[in-house]
Amino acid sequence: MGEKTGIQWCDHTFNPWWGCTKTADPGCDNCYAAVQAARYGHRVWGPDAERLLFSDKHFDFPIHWNAAAKAAGVRRRVFCGSMCDIFEHRLDLEKPAAQNT
Repeated sequence: MGEKTGIQWCDHTFNPWWGCTKTADPGCDNCYAAVQAARYGHRVWGPDAERLLFSDKHFDFPIHWNAAAKAAGVRRRVFCGSMCDIFEHRLDLEKPAAQNT
């Protein structure tokens, strides 16, 4: 997650969690995120691996960035999901219905 980033085409980076199910697809062969996670000692890749989850407070960052951009009259770009597969279907990544209120 980054308030500032060196990625030229975006202003911020945000990851709701780290990890994904690495597949045999050639698109996974040189996975940046898997290398980055291993560098920090996180074993979050594979169908049975636990994901690195963050607190609810973590999700406040994009809200604050949006408010600041609106106040400045600019549009900011956020790279979401560079360290995960945001479309991965796993029940442990879904927020319980009681918390969705």
